[in-house]
Amino acid sequence: MNEERGPSQPPRLTGMDRWLGLYPMAAISIAAAVGIAITDSFESTHWHPGWAYAIAGMLALCAWRTRWRLALYLAATALFGGLHFSHLAQTRNHPLRKMLLAEGRPVAVTAMGQLIPEAADETRPTGLLVAERMAFSHKSAGQSTTPATLKLLLPDGFNDHAAQWECQGRLYLPSAPTIAGNFDRTEQLYRDGFVAVLKVDTMMKIGDPTVASIVSDRLHAWANHSRKWIASQLTLDLSVESPQAAIICGMVLGDAGAAGTAVEKTFRDSGTLHLFAVSGLHVGLIALVGWALLKWLPFHRSTNLILLILMVFGYAFVTGWRPSAARAAWMIALMLSAGLIGRRANLLNSLGVAATVLLATDTHQLFRPGFQLSFGVLTTIILAVPWIMQKATPWVELDSFLPRQLASPSQVGALWARRSVTSLTAVSLAAWAGSFPLMLWHFQSVAPIGAVANCFLVPLAFCALLTSCLSLSAALLHIGGVQIMLNNANWFFATIILQLTSGFSDAPGARWTVPNDNPSPAPAEGVFFDVPDGGSAAWMRIGPRHWLWDTGPRREFDFGIAPYLDRQGVRRLDGLILSHNDVNHVGGASEAIGRLDPKRILHGIHEPWPYDSGLTVLPSLLRNSMPSLPFRRVGRGDSIDLGRHVDLSATAEVLYPDVLDLRDRADDRSLAWKVRIGPWTMLLLADVGFSAEKQILETYRDLRADVLFHTLHADDPGCLPEFLQRVQPRLVMTTNEPSLPEEKVPTHWVKACESLGIPRWNTRDKGSIHWTLLPDGSLEFTTHRSNDTLRWFPVKLHSP
Repeated sequence: MNEERGPSQPPRLTGMDRWLGLYPMAAISIAAAVGIAITDSFESTHWHPGWAYAIAGMLALCAWRTRWRLALYLAATALFGGLHFSHLAQTRNHPLRKMLLAEGRPVAVTAMGQLIPEAADETRPTGLLVAERMAFSHKSAGQSTTPATLKLLLPDGFNDHAAQWECQGRLYLPSAPTIAGNFDRTEQLYRDGFVAVLKVDTMMKIGDPTVASIVSDRLHAWANHSRKWIASQLTLDLSVESPQAAIICGMVLGDAGAAGTAVEKTFRDSGTLHLFAVSGLHVGLIALVGWALLKWLPFHRSTNLILLILMVFGYAFVTGWRPSAARAAWMIALMLSAGLIGRRANLLNSLGVAATVLLATDTHQLFRPGFQLSFGVLTTIILAVPWIMQKATPWVELDSFLPRQLASPSQVGALWARRSVTSLTAVSLAAWAGSFPLMLWHFQSVAPIGAVANCFLVPLAFCALLTSCLSLSAALLHIGGVQIMLNNANWFFATIILQLTSGFSDAPGARWTVPNDNPSPAPAEGVFFDVPDGGSAAWMRIGPRHWLWDTGPRREFDFGIAPYLDRQGVRRLDGLILSHNDVNHVGGASEAIGRLDPKRILHGIHEPWPYDSGLTVLPSLLRNSMPSLPFRRVGRGDSIDLGRHVDLSATAEVLYPDVLDLRDRADDRSLAWKVRIGPWTMLLLADVGFSAEKQILETYRDLRADVLFHTLHADDPGCLPEFLQRVQPRLVMTTNEPSLPEEKVPTHWVKACESLGIPRWNTRDKGSIHWTLLPDGSLEFTTHRSNDTLRWFPVKLHSP
């Protein structure tokens, strides 16, 4: 007897199958990230991306014919692996980069191609050159016609537009990190899409710009003009140099100006730095503000969505098209596009589409901390917030026996307040949890207080952005009185934000940094940092007291010196010493003051020099932006107590300049110091040249020192052999690029060192040099790039 068969049962789906069916684009983005990561881990260049594309095509065909999802995700892995290999071939694996690695030094080159200027940094204007032809001046480098995208350091004063240019200069790769854990400029260079850096000496225009470059140039000019107009309107009737104005401009435009440095540290320590600069959060808040305003217009919902998308992209572009803002603009646009086609937006799928699109345009983004933080935080919020809200259901719902229609206004209001507080707390906790591992991995620091601070500051930031938008609307309508009232309301919000961030940043355990694995028990230690372009910076710790001699340029301080000091547990400086008005020595001074709040700031007696531009570093600090800071002028004969530890004492004496040493050139007014640390003596000369060395020789009879640190004067290096004989150092340190003629150590100085048997350590070769005064009184030196070690014992030292 045959049994009747019932209807066929659908196959039972596993949890993974259900998840993949609900969120296919999220799965594809994960598969793409896996393919990129696998490709990036291989250094081999012997295979062709065509193989990856062919495999991706076959797997995609298999997925289409068999409905096998895994084949589709494997196809995405292969496809993005091939894309990343193509991008690596244009950057990390480019033949030009390999040639420069083999040379190990800068190479003179003439490059021709399309030049696109960028915004000037604190040292010189920059740009990018899509080089179509390159000719090298020496035979060993050969000739190259391979297209390459170069990062340009343009001559001072360059303000031309995009065009075809012939650039002559020196081509090089940034130096590797010179101290443990510091920023890797070489990796950042090719992650940004560049092959090498070209320091331009001379250039000549050889062709007109393309239509695309003209349009791009006009758009950037319009964006710059818009930023200036917005800043002027938002600070109308306000003090431009006040912290409140800096907060407003920083939150709306991402440019807080000089006054922003003083308050940036409080935002960083309170875990709310994302509020002080334009980020994805700002783009999201602007979208909320824009939607609230567009709903008042008599347009169809689809029209409002299109206008909102254009508004979001316009805001991201006007504020500089920062990567975080661009990512947020794309994510918001993709989520809003679902409404245009009549579909409900799925947050995880929208996030996956945005990640896939961004990785398809630039696979290197996967390795950028900003990309990882943006998608990591948003993914955590999407997954965790519904779970938290579900757990809080009894708190955010009315009594089950009370129908909503019978609830009193006070009960409804209390319910709204509870839901708002709970959702805001849930988002803040989820965002903090999502960023926590990434912050530890990339920056070795985390601010636990941020989980609490964001609950208060994010609503205030929304109020400030809403008020800013209303103020700009009033400015467009020429309603000056309303605009001033709104600006003053914004001042009120900024004041509350400033007070809250200060309070949260001062809370115990507000910010925590991963310390060094083996904190030094030594009574004294220090580092002579490797600073490019003839700059200098040196840190000293005497017992519990911390001193910083110069800061290097701003970029060097932000990405190298400041992170290192943070890992050393330096929260405040006992003193910041600024040698002279040179951006390569003191360009990071305002950032150092804002981050490390020095108890005293020492500078030369002739600063600010009356003929120096007020836009340069020291005149700007001394005359304009920070008049209330603890500045102190020092000159020859002045001395300071660096600190004590048990029976160890340390002092520093100024050797130069004197009151009568009036020199127009900043290098000729550079401070020279003699530092005594227990039985050891160090001479720190910075950029002093011939005249300063002669003056010091005539003034002091005993100049003997164990260490001589000399960064060399750019135009008049001095380096007198008789000065070297008088000092009789056991070690000479310099920080100069040997391959650059303007930084080359004079031959007579080299011969004098050789004749006296004095070793010379150059930080450009050796890396940053760490010294430690050990408990037994010995002095040990260690280089961070070449791993050289030198140790002296007190019994072998002559008395100073």
